[in-house]
Amino acid sequence: MSTTRSRGTSTRRSARDRVCYVALLRGVNVGKRQVLKDTLRDAFAHAGGRNVRTVIASGNVLFEASPGRAPAIVAAACTSLASILGAEPLVMLRTAREIAALAGRGPFAEIDAPPIVKRYIVFLAVPPRRRPRLPVSDVDEALELVSISKRECWVVSGRKPNGWYGFPVAFVERVVGVEASARSWSTVLKLAALMRQT
Repeated sequence: MSTTRSRGTSTRRSARDRVCYVALLRGVNVGKRQVLKDTLRDAFAHAGGRNVRTVIASGNVLFEASPGRAPAIVAAACTSLASILGAEPLVMLRTAREIAALAGRGPFAEIDAPPIVKRYIVFLAVPPRRRPRLPVSDVDEALELVSISKRECWVVSGRKPNGWYGFPVAFVERVVGVEASARSWSTVLKLAALMRQT
């Protein structure tokens, strides 16, 4: 009896110690870098992630892990995905608390944007190497970088003459000097809502 109670207590404590993370994979399902959601989920589950889910098709994987284990889980998952993608994907790892803070604060929070623009948060792999005076614009791509934090950039995208919207990753990487991956503002809000439920 005491052994059973001890295991149950240990399991509950382990679950309480876990943190919800989102792994934001760069360049997944763009061009030839295609991977099924089930494949993504299985890679993180086999690497040790708990309650693994994917969100949309742009390379967003939610999982739970103890803080000390999360980087190793991401590394193992990326190793298993390398044979499918041709190389190990670059991953930006954020906690539920970090995503909630992005959704609740900053230049886009609680502000409606006109339908003629799109808004992105660009997640940086490491802190920016350069911090230019803002705003920074790319007129040809109809992009404007409006804010930079420790590991994120906020970008507004307008419609170009050809009718397409500018996509901010290459622009931001050029401006701040580090690799990045972008998610639309609506995707960030969806991630924040899902991670609150975990």
